[in-house]
Amino acid sequence: MWSRNKYGVVALVLMTVALAISISGCTSGSSGSSKYVVIEEVYSEQTNATGPYNLSLLWNDATPEPMYFDQPGRYVKVSNSLKVLYFREYERGGPHRNVTSVRGIYEFPYQLDSGTVIQGMSENGTLHMSYDNQTFDLSPFDYSSSSFWNSPVVSSRTENLYGPNGPQEAVITAHWWIVNNGLYNTS
Repeated sequence: MWSRNKYGVVALVLMTVALAISISGCTSGSSGSSKYVVIEEVYSEQTNATGPYNLSLLWNDATPEPMYFDQPGRYVKVSNSLKVLYFREYERGGPHRNVTSVRGIYEFPYQLDSGTVIQGMSENGTLHMSYDNQTFDLSPFDYSSSSFWNSPVVSSRTENLYGPNGPQEAVITAHWWIVNNGLYNTS
């Protein structure tokens, strides 16, 4: 009688262990999400000349390098733990920006170069962030203001810019802006 019940008890124990493992999420292949968010954080300097000026002096006319948001392997180690592909950029005047670095963010919280901290992320790609003791959410790109964040002015200085018409005094103010470009698949 014990030998017949022994197999039933063993089967019951194995089913209980399998159920506990599946509920706790310890099964193979569940180590993280297969999606990541792409953000651009831009240090932006805006120039305001105090007299007559030539705009070509103030704009960065360099052609920007293409950014491959859907190819994270070009820049960082790709795994299911990749949460954010982070492009750090610089812009001065004009419409073009230069990428200065690209990083992978694999855990939160994470402090960006601006001092903004990514505290977490929702499944829909919304980033939960903080800056200077204030919190805000940055939703995936949808042409709305909730996809962009602008910091207050972080610095201001006066410079002499030189060009064909001679030196021109200009006030240069700087701030940061961040855009959430949305969710992408890691594979």
